[in-house]
Amino acid sequence: MSDKTNNAFALSPYLVPFMHNRANGGINFRWRVGVNIGDGFILYAIERLLGPFESGKVLSTRVKPKLASLAALSGARNIYLAGANQLTDNFAPWPNFDLDFFNRSRARFIPFGVGIDGRSVAAIKLTPLAREVIRAIHNRIEFSSWRCPQTVAFLDREFPELAGRFLMTGCPVIFDQPLLASHRFHDSTEHVAVTITDRGSFMDRETATLEAVARIFPGSRKSLVLHQRFQPATLFDATGAGRFVAKALGGNRIEIRNLARKLGFDVVAPKTAKEGLSFYRTVDLHIGSRLHAHLMMLSQNKKSFLTYVDERATGMATHFEFPICDPNRIDEYLNLDFEIVRRNAISTFETMNTFVRSTLKAI
Repeated sequence: MSDKTNNAFALSPYLVPFMHNRANGGINFRWRVGVNIGDGFILYAIERLLGPFESGKVLSTRVKPKLASLAALSGARNIYLAGANQLTDNFAPWPNFDLDFFNRSRARFIPFGVGIDGRSVAAIKLTPLAREVIRAIHNRIEFSSWRCPQTVAFLDREFPELAGRFLMTGCPVIFDQPLLASHRFHDSTEHVAVTITDRGSFMDRETATLEAVARIFPGSRKSLVLHQRFQPATLFDATGAGRFVAKALGGNRIEIRNLARKLGFDVVAPKTAKEGLSFYRTVDLHIGSRLHAHLMMLSQNKKSFLTYVDERATGMATHFEFPICDPNRIDEYLNLDFEIVRRNAISTFETMNTFVRSTLKAI
């Protein structure tokens, strides 16, 4: 299946542009948000299913497109909202979205693997505009794609007139041929990767994970992988003097990296999603709190164990039947039957294909 010939665009949070902040006269540097390579994993997984987007046809969800881009978007056939946790109270394709623009255009805006934003579903309170946007975009599409059962149940409840058109496809990252076509999970532990989510109160969780991996896999190569390069905490990681400076600025983010090094980990901070994907292909086993590292490793027919950060993963864990692990009890999960996950992925991939085919139909 391919959407290459249909004037398709993608809107992705993976692109984090530099922006001038007129409110305070300063510069909103990219690192204040932190480029998340997991968002890039989603974008490339969507391209696996649709074909690659043409150069210049992937735009950021974080800012309103410029006039030239708006003109191109208004004539597009399909505009895919490329996954991630974009179902917020203010759900829209981009900030300050104008429904008049949508009504004047002929474009179809198509949610693809979108999920709730990390809170409990009960906490989501859609604004009147968000409700209008969801109804309007479904006037032009047959189905939309959502990444977990909780998200779909929420939408079915909030929009009963659209029930059945919100498809539970899972996140596209999990669907790749090694998982879908193999019959036995890779079981080497030669290279073990740990991911961390270094925001909020993360030290106890991530320290427990690092210490458990160091204890369980003493003879393995061990890597700590950073998915978001929050600066300045990683800016000076390459040198001891730089780490001393960054410690004063980055606090616990530097402490957790220093702990990892003491435990025998190398610290890896991929600059791009493609670099991250290439790195993970050298890894045999993953343990950590980054959902898209977990899904990517599963997609490659490799074992992965996910720890809890917030509600982004709970729905997918329930559906695909993988556990959300207590980092203090990692040993108890190591004999998990991953073939259950494979069977659920293969079954869900049928729903994903139904959705993809619907996007390629004529308007």
